[in-house]
Amino acid sequence: MIVIPTELNTGTNEGYKKSEQAEHAAALLLASKLDLDVNTLDITKGFFPDYDFLIEDLQKKEITFEVKYTSKRDILIEYARGDGTTPSGIQVNKSDYTMLINHQSANSNSKWIDVGKIRLYKTSMLLDWTMNAVNDKRYWKKIYKRSSTGPGSANVLLKPKQHEAELPHLWVGDVKCDDKPITYHMDKLITSSSADYVEQTLLKLDWNF
Repeated sequence: MIVIPTELNTGTNEGYKKSEQAEHAAALLLASKLDLDVNTLDITKGFFPDYDFLIEDLQKKEITFEVKYTSKRDILIEYARGDGTTPSGIQVNKSDYTMLINHQSANSNSKWIDVGKIRLYKTSMLLDWTMNAVNDKRYWKKIYKRSSTGPGSANVLLKPKQHEAELPHLWVGDVKCDDKPITYHMDKLITSSSADYVEQTLLKLDWNF
């Protein structure tokens, strides 16, 4: 499936529909590479802050995931409404794991190419990192004030490569990326240095939490 991040979560019925389809594509790709039973996949509908999809592992254990796409190289992690204090986003999310998909470069056969970079984080670790960053002047914040279109949001900017040492991911993979607009091909992983790393480590991921 082709996913255009700017068409997701637009506040329209079409935006919600495309968001659900994008979540489904992310879930199928994850299940194809890890020990997850795609037949148990359950995608949430409409606005549901707890998680985006639920799926069982091969031992019938239910695992929940949040999915966030962006066309940017850096990722805004929402932690509150536009007033900066009312919890939302990562503070109210109840998923076990979070998938972040962003625009990045990867080395493929000694050539740099644009990719959709997929990273998997334990949500509790992402929450801890975000809330520690909120009051730390070293991190950039972005506030969208309440308006006629919604309650706004307060966010911390995550730079995945720069912050890797303090917020390590559990799993990483690359998908094909087109530009103008940024478009991710979520049907399969492509071969790159990162994808090679995935093939070597994906079977070692422990779902216990």
